[in-house]
Amino acid sequence: MSRTVTLIVVVLALAGVYFLFYMSQRIEIAQELTPTALIHIGSSVIEVEVASTPIARAQGLSGRKSLGEGKGMLFVFWEEGNWGIWMKDMQFPIDIVWAREDGTITTVLHDVATSTYPEIFYPSTPDAYYVLEVPAGSAKHEGIEGGIK
Repeated sequence: MSRTVTLIVVVLALAGVYFLFYMSQRIEIAQELTPTALIHIGSSVIEVEVASTPIARAQGLSGRKSLGEGKGMLFVFWEEGNWGIWMKDMQFPIDIVWAREDGTITTVLHDVATSTYPEIFYPSTPDAYYVLEVPAGSAKHEGIEGGIK
């Protein structure tokens, strides 16, 4: 009986290790396949990874160590709404920028800390089509503020 239990535990442990390895590979592949684009906000140009699918939006920047200067992630939701953002598995603070479909910025949150999870942050108006995440301090540095395109 104890040999059977031991065998079951070993098989489950190996299956768990395989699953974790498999999932880490899938996340790396998904990050490599995320399309990139250049966006212009006022006089700033930011190179963004575009998260336009539910899976890409759910993954977001979770698990990343950092995001380089002049870089960001642009979430595209395909319809305006009250899109919430959280800091699940984030390892660095960010600025969060919500914009309408025409590109007009409605809300900017500065220096959102990783420790805020599980709090969810929403735009001040419920008509966001895009959400941009950039490294903390980037919005101020680039002059990104409400009302600009």
